[in-house]
Amino acid sequence: MMIKRGRHEWRIGDRGLTLGVRTLIMGVVSLEGQSEGEGIDPGAVLESAQELERQGADLIELHAGPIYLGSRQITADEELSKLVPVLRKLRHNLDAPISINTYNSETAERAIELGVQIINDVSGLAFDPKLAAVINQSNVGLILTHIRGTPDTFKRLPPVPDLVSLIGRDLESSLARARAAGIDRRRIVVDPGLELGKRGDENFKILTQLDRLVSLQQPILVSPSRKRFMIESVKSPDSEWTLAAVAVATIAIVNGAHIVRVHEVEAVAQAARVADQMFGLTY
Repeated sequence: MMIKRGRHEWRIGDRGLTLGVRTLIMGVVSLEGQSEGEGIDPGAVLESAQELERQGADLIELHAGPIYLGSRQITADEELSKLVPVLRKLRHNLDAPISINTYNSETAERAIELGVQIINDVSGLAFDPKLAAVINQSNVGLILTHIRGTPDTFKRLPPVPDLVSLIGRDLESSLARARAAGIDRRRIVVDPGLELGKRGDENFKILTQLDRLVSLQQPILVSPSRKRFMIESVKSPDSEWTLAAVAVATIAIVNGAHIVRVHEVEAVAQAARVADQMFGLTY
């Protein structure tokens, strides 16, 4: 089956990235569970980010807080205590554009001042009404990620008959919020939000029906970054995470993803090169 993956020019900061020529890899550096008082080391974070670049990461994302079943919403102060010293270290020492994962406008505003070029908002501009204006006042890229409910309600959400259709409608609402704030669509990528209010097999349905989101006319990012549904039946040594990430990323690519967001950059980058060629993706 030939999957058509549209070509887009993603405007981020003072540059543009062409999406659709090949799959881009976003490498994740997690700061979760760390704070300055607990010994966060900006130098070590820089080394980790540079290693991901060497492994093939086109983009680097800093993940400052947990977003999973039962997790609490993290405050801007908590995020900034981790991010500020790290961003000061990374600012002039990476070639790849830097993204942060946040839904807090205060965090986004300070991070942009420190050189961040992409904001990945897991709420799709729904949690903090000030965030859209912060994005619009800058020239950063924006990832609108779909979330169903909130981490404290994930477990109580009832199933829906057509989850991908719901995701498409909700992402269109997020795009409408962005447009209302004046944000140029050329700066936006969408993410269906694996495991964010979706149970087990529902995530595989999203992956295999990803091409249905093409109607949004936006580039698509998929994040198989240590998502529990991928290896629910096994105790997760690193090798299992890597194999699962490669498998899920390949499925996403074959079904139209422009960017995959992972921890296991080297293995996924190799798989992406093969998938781009072997599956006859057209642009």
